[in-house]
Amino acid sequence: MAHRALRMFSSDLNPHHFAYGTLVPYLLAVCYGVWFAIRMALGTGLDAIVTELALDTSPLLLISRHVSALMGAATVVPVYLIGRRTGGRRVGAIAALFCAVALLHVRDSHFGVTDVPMTFFITMGLWLILRLRDHDRTRDYLMAGVAAGLAVSVKYAGVFLFVPLIVAQFIWRRRQGGSWREVFLYPGPTWFLLGLTGAFLATTPYAVLDYSAFLDHFLFETVDHLATGHGIDLGRGWSYHLTNTLPSGLGLLLFGAAIAGIATGIRSRSPGIPTLIASARYDMGLAVTDSCVLAAEWIEANIAPGSEIGQVGFLSLRLDLPETLAELESRAARTEAEGGSGRLLRAELDWRRADSDDSGFVVLDVEAPATALPEYIVVPRVPLTLYSSLPEELEARLNEEYELIHAEIGVGPADAAIQFDPLDAFLYPIRGGHRIVRPGPDVEIYRRRSAGDELPRDSGDPSPDSPITNSR
Repeated sequence: MAHRALRMFSSDLNPHHFAYGTLVPYLLAVCYGVWFAIRMALGTGLDAIVTELALDTSPLLLISRHVSALMGAATVVPVYLIGRRTGGRRVGAIAALFCAVALLHVRDSHFGVTDVPMTFFITMGLWLILRLRDHDRTRDYLMAGVAAGLAVSVKYAGVFLFVPLIVAQFIWRRRQGGSWREVFLYPGPTWFLLGLTGAFLATTPYAVLDYSAFLDHFLFETVDHLATGHGIDLGRGWSYHLTNTLPSGLGLLLFGAAIAGIATGIRSRSPGIPTLIASARYDMGLAVTDSCVLAAEWIEANIAPGSEIGQVGFLSLRLDLPETLAELESRAARTEAEGGSGRLLRAELDWRRADSDDSGFVVLDVEAPATALPEYIVVPRVPLTLYSSLPEELEARLNEEYELIHAEIGVGPADAAIQFDPLDAFLYPIRGGHRIVRPGPDVEIYRRRSAGDELPRDSGDPSPDSPITNSR
């Protein structure tokens, strides 16, 4: 999301990517603009800011995470309001407490992605729908529709807010003695739909302005992607999350209380201490330095500049390694040829040339076994085969032609006591997070063996004179 928001400053407001709505990129672009304005008001020139970001984009990533965290915290408010309206202040307070410490909500609120902002707008929309029972006015339907439209503009799944509206309308109209005709012809849902459409188009305007691209991406997400999934068949999502993700991510106590509340309406008086402990453990675990960061630092300290380093596996698991000036120049030229501004790349080039810094590496993508492989290869390993499985031929060549010279331990191998969501790449478990060494994959760094090198050992811990090292 961060890089799409940053592209808005190249005078092209079209994100050219519609796997999601565009509310979050536009919101982040506004936040970035405010950050730029504050920095410039404090005396930092625009060129200096661009150079800083070319060397370190973490300020923008942290802004994205702060936005997500703030919306995650704000979600507690509509959760309280929903609980208060349906069961009184005590129920609202208990619901807000459980939302504030629920591990899944706390975990995802740390990441600058779309799930938590959509959750905020959905819960706000549900509260506004519940208010319609007592405030049956046109503007109330419009407000509920606007909340739904903003949810859809974050992720398209928000459109399902239309379902509770229709169900609520049916129940309320029938209780008032209305006929079937009155239920279906009542104008309220029409105002809701107008509010939804208006809010969606206001925050995803290129759904109309770039209709062809929007339709292609939208149909892929809603038809092709739903049919094929993420490459792993977990069965029906409803049953999988009900039996796996939610019990682990909420804790059995909170999950059981939620099921009991849904099924029977009984108010749960169960304390939130176990979930609170899990959430606190998660915060502490996330503060530990990621294994990819440590692996990149080791490479910069121990491998000669200019060396060829191949990376494999899922893109989000790859290391952020500095490139040589020639590689940066080539990438900047490609970006400009494809219509991008390349300004950050040019700024990094200018800064490093002025500092006579050509200490980077030739970083290569090793997507499949090639005839000629680079001198070094970095392999991420996680207990999620969707994100770290290698082609058998490449695995065989690593064993035959390369030696392991360094390993950084991350989440570790598969462990029955540690449970991940097999479809997300956050690499932090929803259960058993305190058992891992640090966030991130287990990173293995291989070097091509020369003709006289001995074959690497297959098992056991490395001996004192082994080239293999581990950082913990």
